[in-house]
Amino acid sequence: FVADMNDYEQMFQAVAFFSYKYGKIDWLESNNEYWMRMDARLRTDFHITSGYQENEVEMVKSKALMKQGYRKAHIPVAALIEVTSFDQVLAFTKVYGFPCIAKPREGVGAQKTYKFEHQGDVEAFFKESNDPSQFVVEQFIEGSIVSYDGIVDTNGKVILEASHVFPTGIMEIVHRQDHLAYYSERNIPSDLRKAGKAVLKAFKAKGRWFHLEFFRLARDHQGIGKQGDIAGLEVNMRVPGGYSADMIDYAFEIDAYQIWADMISDPNTKRLMKPAPYHCVYASRKFHKSYVHDIDDILKTYEQNLVMHEILPKVWRDAMGDEMLIARFESMEQVRDFISYVQKEETL
Repeated sequence: FVADMNDYEQMFQAVAFFSYKYGKIDWLESNNEYWMRMDARLRTDFHITSGYQENEVEMVKSKALMKQGYRKAHIPVAALIEVTSFDQVLAFTKVYGFPCIAKPREGVGAQKTYKFEHQGDVEAFFKESNDPSQFVVEQFIEGSIVSYDGIVDTNGKVILEASHVFPTGIMEIVHRQDHLAYYSERNIPSDLRKAGKAVLKAFKAKGRWFHLEFFRLARDHQGIGKQGDIAGLEVNMRVPGGYSADMIDYAFEIDAYQIWADMISDPNTKRLMKPAPYHCVYASRKFHKSYVHDIDDILKTYEQNLVMHEILPKVWRDAMGDEMLIARFESMEQVRDFISYVQKEETL
């Protein structure tokens, strides 16, 4: 037991106790992005080689360094600056135009993100922010977000892969206090798979979960790509957030965490990947909205397809809705019909 996991001395002593009692530690992992630096420091100090070391972890924490990793994988990315001054940001907007995005140098999800539509937004940001230097500003990319998710073994081989499509970005969901819908692909697009594997190699990913985010461009962006192309967004070297791991289980009819555990306990475990028999779809609702169909109606109509229905923890509600339903279907037409049925709002 440790009283404070942010206290490195307590954490060090705890790992030292395990090492004394059981022998050299082979594996140390939190699966939570907040603790990645702690993981890396402990691995380094105890010579645990199965994961990022202290001199490697910054490349998967810093949004600026992530861009360098994408470029190393030959994946185009939006232009980005680490904020130093108002004049610097204004100069950036003159080159790349409005809108543009400001977000923390590190962080998960869309909390504390800003969309600058004009110079007044930049001025307001510098007045309101306690420390603008903790932010980056990047070029706005128009497109849907697609993810490449899964598990890579200790040799760097992908042993589980999935993809999810977010038609509306999480940032827009948070800012508009809207509901969320996203779904898994039954077959991963070849360009996404190629890009994902190149990024894993560039970031030296071994023996871990991954959640890689890309844009699917909605229009041509000069210097980045043409409509329909892939561009890099962010890397998350941990389990995909929210209920995505559950969605992988339901889409593939597997136990993803068991696959992860098997990989740790026996690095030579082999697994034949097969296409998913289902699309798994997440659709949420907001308590402040009025919907055409009530929950009882949805539960009855989609009784054969629903696999989860929950009220979300408050910490997730801004990004993921207040109440959610997860279902699975064989076709995208059924997925779209389900999202529409769940989220169709009453009109005045």
